[in-house]
Formats: sequence, C-alpha cells, structure tokens
Amino acid sequence: MAPNLYFINPAVDFPTYFGGEFFAGNGWPAAEIVADLTLPSVAALAPSDYGVKLCNENTEAVDWETNCDFVAITGKVSQQGRMFAIADEFRRRGRKVILGGPFASLSPEVVRPHADILVTGEFEEIAPQVFDDLRRGSWQDHYQGTRPELDLCPIPRWDLYPNRRSLMGAVQTSRGCPFSCEFCDVIPYVGRKQRHKPIASVLAELDCLYQLGYRQVFFADDNFSASRAYVRELLEALRIWNQNRTQGHVGFMTELSIDAARDPDLLQAFAAAGLTKIYLGIETPNLEGLKETGKRQNLNGDLVELVHRFYEYGITIFAGMIVGFDADTSDVFEWQFQFAMESSIPIFTLGTLVAPDQTPLQARMKAEGRLINQSTSVTAAPWTTNVVPKNMSLQQMEQGMRWLATNLYAPQHFGRRIEKLVELLKPGPSHISFDPNWGGFHIPELKKQIWLALTRLARMGEAEANMLGQIRKALAKKPEATAKIMPMVLSYLQTRYMLNQGKFWDPNATHPRELNVV
Repeated sequence: MAPNLYFINPAVDFPTYFGGEFFAGNGWPAAEIVADLTLPSVAALAPSDYGVKLCNENTEAVDWETNCDFVAITGKVSQQGRMFAIADEFRRRGRKVILGGPFASLSPEVVRPHADILVTGEFEEIAPQVFDDLRRGSWQDHYQGTRPELDLCPIPRWDLYPNRRSLMGAVQTSRGCPFSCEFCDVIPYVGRKQRHKPIASVLAELDCLYQLGYRQVFFADDNFSASRAYVRELLEALRIWNQNRTQGHVGFMTELSIDAARDPDLLQAFAAAGLTKIYLGIETPNLEGLKETGKRQNLNGDLVELVHRFYEYGITIFAGMIVGFDADTSDVFEWQFQFAMESSIPIFTLGTLVAPDQTPLQARMKAEGRLINQSTSVTAAPWTTNVVPKNMSLQQMEQGMRWLATNLYAPQHFGRRIEKLVELLKPGPSHISFDPNWGGFHIPELKKQIWLALTRLARMGEAEANMLGQIRKALAKKPEATAKIMPMVLSYLQTRYMLNQGKFWDPNATHPRELNVV
C-alpha cells in the first residue's frame, strides 16, 4: 500500500518584510503575500497513488492528528525554530519525519538531530528513489540531491494548496545566479550556472494559477534577468500570454539585478509582459562596500539614476539594504537614508550584514576571528548579526539600525517617497490593465481587511493619518498609478507590524554617532 504523506511549510519564527503576519496581528485569519512554491512542487513529484496532504502554516494550523505515515517539512533559516518544534512533536507522536529544503541543505549538521530522514540539495532527480524507498519501507537516513535540469519539474499541485489566503501565486523560471556576492548562499545551494525551465512549462503553470484566480504572480528566481537570451524569449511569450487573458491581466514581480536598467529594450520588454514590481539587491550606496562584497553589477553607473530608469517604464521597486560591511562607518546610516529619499524606493528590506553557512563571507569571518554567535538563528532576523563589524561597535550598529529603520519608515518620510514615486512613475503599456485598487489582488475578503488595517493605521497618530492623506492626494492627481502604489502601502503595514513586534520602532532613536562608544 502506498504511504500517506503530510507536507508542511512552517510559520516563520519572526515576521518578515514579505510576510503577511499583520493579518493575524489584527485579529483576522492568517494570510500570506506570496504563496509557498515548495509544497505544491514537491507534492507534484509524488506518485499518483500516494496520499498527499499539504499544510502551509502561514495560513492554517498544523493538524497533529492527521492520518499519515511520513511528515515532510521544508524550511528556510527564518523558519528553523518552528521547523524543529513541529518535527520534534511529530517524532514524539511516533511519526517518521523527513526534513529538507534550503536550511537543511546549507546547515545539515544543525538539522540532522531533528530528522529521521534528511534530504539535502534539489529533489527532482532523486524523488523517484526516495518515494520508492518509502513505499518499500526501507529508506536511507540521508539523501543527497543533484542540480537537475528544470524540464524535470512537473506543474505544481496547486489544487492541494490552501489558496484562499494567499495574495500572489508563484512560478520559478530558473535556478542559480552567475554573480558571486560574498554574503549570498544561493551559489552553495543551487549553483552559479543558471538553469532554465522550458517556456511552455512556465506558461502551463501560469494557466493553472490564472484558473485559480491569481492575478499577481511572483517569479521566484534568484536572478530573473541573468540570461538575456532566455529572458527575452520568455518575456515575449509572457506578453502574448498576458495580452490574451480575457478575465483580467496578470501583474508580475521578480528579483533581478540593477544592470538590467542599462538595457532600454529589456526594460521595454519587462513592461510589455506585465512586470510591474521588482526586487533589487541595492545593498549600499557605499561603493567600497559593494567592491568588498563582490557586488560588481552595482558598480557601473549612478544607482539613483539607474533606479529611476525603471520608473520610466512604469516599474516599481522593492530593494535590499545592508549595513555592516567592512567599509561602513557610523556615517553609512545617513548615507543609506539619503539614498532612500533620493531614489524614492518606498520599501527597503533593511538588515545587518550576516554570514550564512557555506558562504565565502562566513569562511573569511572565521579566518579573521570575527564570527560570533554560532547559532544559525542569528542570520534570520533583520537586526541581528554573527559578524563583528570592522569600523564601528556592535552597539553602534544596533543603534544605527534602529535609527535608520525608524527614519526610513517614519510616516512623513515614507509618504514623501511615495509622493515622489507617483510623480516619477510613467504609465505602463496600454494593452495591459489592472484592478485600480489592488493591482490584481483577487480575494475580496483580504482586500476588505487591508482597508480596515489602513483605517487602524490612520488612527495610530496624526503623522500616520497625514501620510495616508498625502498618498491619497498624490494618487488623485495620477489615479492610473494606484494599482502599483497600493502594494507598497500593503508592505508598509507589514513592515510597521514587524518593527513593532521586534520592539525596534523608536521615534526617539538617536544617531549612532551620538553614542559614547569607542
């Protein structure tokens, strides 16, 4: 008889920038911004006669009494505490537990004690052996995956997924990144050579998500634009696919590198396909910090000017921001703030520099005796670090983070960046249009709750009320920008919730230069 499998994606240990924890924090059912791609992808690899049940703990509770033979848990470093708690409890109840995913692959020695079966690396090529061994009741305690070609990826089992509380669907078109940023763990996990999914498979996955009602999709790639030949062909296929939708167009978001801004034809192709939002790893305006970390793709050109080129094609930006590079002094916090205001990027995922397992940065920090706090959990939170900074104290860095986070998201500053972004943002292509309120967010119940959350935000204080009024006035002058701006406001709700939960929101924070610390 075929086994029954219970696949679980655990909740994060602490709210993240792109999570949806503010929904539950406001007393509503849990929700998420982007649907988890791992669960339905792994489920699609299971034999057809296997019993398969999915649990995404971001939107529903774990069923401890479910009838299953094996519990398979995935997870990133930001989920490790919950990952271990779930694994340990199911093992206590006599269930066999399989652990895999990015965290298990990069930190196997940390994960091993909590698993009966450990799966490291990518799963597609070893899936037949693993499932056959489970069926026979004779399995290995460790399976090492490979780096497969992506034509082995079947359409994810979104029919098994709890889609009702997810705002964006997800599709992966490639794995790997050709760049070598010192702090990044993408290459140790999936490699530098980029592998691509057949375009027909990408479109088939989009068809599935579209039928389920999704009108926003995140391309979960490490660097969407790294292969110019592939991405140009894909974008043309997306343009045709999107233009032919008869029940609303789809807005896309992905992660790419800022060097794409130097290619006007590529920017035009992004816009024509329906790419409305991107995530850029800006990291720092400190050029010495970029050189130090190997972020060479950010060095050729003025960063503010390159950012504004995306706006000319109607594309909005979320950006990564890191402090704590060796070249950083306590002045970097002011530089980062000034860059944010000049660039008009509304949302930055601000974090201290950390050295994850298996990265070149961790190896260097060990060699220099600057690696502290060996717990992997330190690398998961936005304002903790396992690195001793070179040109400031740990106290200065923490205080600088507190000052910068509070100033970045102070209502008057966030409102000003939105106001300026609306002024700079050009219209997108005429053949694609979106819901004017939420850019394709397809669940009325969630829209209502977002409006209620904004109402509550306005009641928090005069500054918050003025900020929302400022945004309304800006959008009244350019209503066509509403669909692209409201997701930024949604992210602001989540970011303020995260900062409050971490007790990191401090309107009275002093600049780290004012600390009497050597």
